[in-house]
Amino acid sequence: MDTQEALTELKKRNEEIDPIKFEHLCKSVVEEVESPDGIETTRRSKDHGIDIQGYVGNEFYTGEFGVQVKQYNSKISSGAVRELAGSLQGEGFGFGTLITTSSFTKDAAEKVNDTEFYSINLIDGEELAELMLEHEVGITEQPSDEERKFAMDPEFWNRFDKFAGDLIPAWKIPQADSFDVFDLVLEGISAGDQYKPDIAEHLSGETGDSWTPRQADYYTTAASIMGYLEEEDSEDKNMRKWELTELGEEYVSHLQNGDGEAAEKHFSANVGNIEIIQKIVDVLEEEYKIPKSRVEEIIRDETEVTGTTVGRRASTVGKWLGKHPDVKRREKGMLWFEYYKMDLGDF
Repeated sequence: MDTQEALTELKKRNEEIDPIKFEHLCKSVVEEVESPDGIETTRRSKDHGIDIQGYVGNEFYTGEFGVQVKQYNSKISSGAVRELAGSLQGEGFGFGTLITTSSFTKDAAEKVNDTEFYSINLIDGEELAELMLEHEVGITEQPSDEERKFAMDPEFWNRFDKFAGDLIPAWKIPQADSFDVFDLVLEGISAGDQYKPDIAEHLSGETGDSWTPRQADYYTTAASIMGYLEEEDSEDKNMRKWELTELGEEYVSHLQNGDGEAAEKHFSANVGNIEIIQKIVDVLEEEYKIPKSRVEEIIRDETEVTGTTVGRRASTVGKWLGKHPDVKRREKGMLWFEYYKMDLGDF
């Protein structure tokens, strides 16, 4: 294919791919083009208008971003820009992008130039295809002595086939990697800090470090998939409000009573409530011993997590897996997990 044919084919594929697959496609494009330090698709129906979220920077600076994707045929108006701006503000993001397979109306482009919405970038269908071609995402340039020639990359497009199956959503894979912070979050919610900004402020006060609402959300989400938290009706539709479940209250009572052993036992007994943890334990029961690379393989095959995010999630999942009563986490040159059936009464 020549350049124009390649652009036409990319635009056609983006328009025709399944909507859920399109979200993951856009996540892959952002990941390949911008190389963010972290990126993921969000919790469907609970994303408050944000389909992809991530962050850039680490030691000297950090910036959190949100992306909304619209696989539309009709033009996107300024109302969508206002909606995204509200979502970015409500979720605490510093900037964002609106991606569509179609195009934008003149008033949408003008709204972005408004100082109130300076942090939003617009990517239409043609620009999306151009970015994919320029960075060879989903397409590869072929050797040619004459004009530029391209061919579709089947490996890229085939990676989205798994989203047609029954996969564990990406948001259900734990990202909370400190169990001390996990405890602080639950104690804070018990004391009345039930919204993300309040939880982040609580963590900043308790740890002396700076916490963002996004970082705090890693811990509330992890606690919810474990069965310790649930969402409560909130007056602010753009923000989740958390409350302890009965299980969560039991766990926090152990913490407040200073009974670390009981809290550890309670956590260990319930970590298997997390679907990906139990799935890996089931594999361990059959294979007895697996390396971290096998954990990555399971996450890649059984969940919506893709790309470089797999390795990062596997590192965190490995910490949670080590809390399971039937698993021994061992580090001898490389990280291994062993199946070890144990009576919780002996824990």
